[in-house]
Amino acid sequence: MDATIAGRMWITDVQICHSDDKYLFATRLSVSSLKTCTEDVPFSCPQFVGIITENIGLTDEYKIQKTAHVLNTETEAGRFLQYLESPDRKTAVVLVSPSYFPKEEQYDGFTVNADYMAKELMGVAHVFMISPDIAQFLREKMGKWSVYDGAIRTFYTGLVFEEEEYWRHPLLRREQILMRNTEDRQDGAMLEVIEYVRRFSLGRRLPWTESNIHFYLAVHQDFLRQQRAASVQSTQELIKLYEEDLAQSKQECKEMAEIAESYSKDCETEQENNKQLRQRISRLMNQVSNLEKRLENALKAGETLVTVDGSYEEIPTWIEKNYPGCLFLSARAGRSLKKAAYEDVRLVYQCLQLLATSYYAYRKGEKTYEDFTTDMHSVDSALKEAGAVTETAAGMYGDDYQIEYKGKKRLFERHIGKGTQKDPCKTMRIYYFWDEEDQIIVIGDLPMHLDNSLS
Repeated sequence: MDATIAGRMWITDVQICHSDDKYLFATRLSVSSLKTCTEDVPFSCPQFVGIITENIGLTDEYKIQKTAHVLNTETEAGRFLQYLESPDRKTAVVLVSPSYFPKEEQYDGFTVNADYMAKELMGVAHVFMISPDIAQFLREKMGKWSVYDGAIRTFYTGLVFEEEEYWRHPLLRREQILMRNTEDRQDGAMLEVIEYVRRFSLGRRLPWTESNIHFYLAVHQDFLRQQRAASVQSTQELIKLYEEDLAQSKQECKEMAEIAESYSKDCETEQENNKQLRQRISRLMNQVSNLEKRLENALKAGETLVTVDGSYEEIPTWIEKNYPGCLFLSARAGRSLKKAAYEDVRLVYQCLQLLATSYYAYRKGEKTYEDFTTDMHSVDSALKEAGAVTETAAGMYGDDYQIEYKGKKRLFERHIGKGTQKDPCKTMRIYYFWDEEDQIIVIGDLPMHLDNSLS
């Protein structure tokens, strides 16, 4: 029974089993409350788990500890990247990056207290800190998954770097962290990360039996069923066993109903939070747009524009550095760049810049389409921008004109390019679509001309 809240009961199941050259330690904590009990159920971990962790030691590839792990060398970073994609990883990972302006941060060059997070998330998630010495190395290795300039990213289990769904693994940039830290909640961003990592842990269903973990209550029920099947008990004993089994089943049903009710409330809360966050993102995107416009004017005044020279291999980094809020380069587009043959690389850069500035301003209602076409022809009079393909025509070409985006198929709605020859060295196309929800241009494929009925 709960010592502080009447009508609440906690049940702790513990199992240790031997597997190959290691011991598996599993703990399951469940809670049930009377309907009259209205207090929220806090996140809880049995005290003995902490005692075992400190005195004996538990690991999930890395040692579970109350302090953050620090990545100091390239070798350590390589091992860390392999661990992130490991299918055997059981816990979430929180990665904290050093700030570009360490003297402005209150935690020795970091935006959050990583050791405090590690203590609060012990047994739930590993917390890692990137040493400034390998920050650039790790950023290059992780690409679009990278974490830098004081940002924090949470990597949930089941991660595959080649997939495009990196948005499922929450990222808080330095600016977002500063906005969440208020006078009333000075560590608001850090507490938010701790909260949603715990929520992820509570929402997971672990395949206990696959690891040969069998908790006492389930084993006891199996024993009761076996006893009944053997018919070795007297009628009175059978009745008693049935009653015990029934009572246990009722208790489990009650627990499941309460958990379902709790999940339903959490879902309603998260839907409302999501709605508010979307509204906030919209406001922030408008702020970003205004800041980018001011920055563009300032750069023009200082005659230091964004460079449009480089190789195809440098385009992903160039976009991330200069236009992260305007352009999103899909994984397919990144792969296409590796086999690009179009001879005028500079024009590809210029077209991407046109999309990130003039076309983006048109989609935001700050320019007309005629303004955009004027800007486009000032770069190259032979450039054309038009619809890429209709839904009916796209069906003839399988997945050529679409990608998986946010769990759904999205068509390449538009394209910008030059030339009509079949020679990939002479003809260029950039295929893209506008994501209204996130207010961003998604680059689907470039710079090759895709097949169509006219080619």
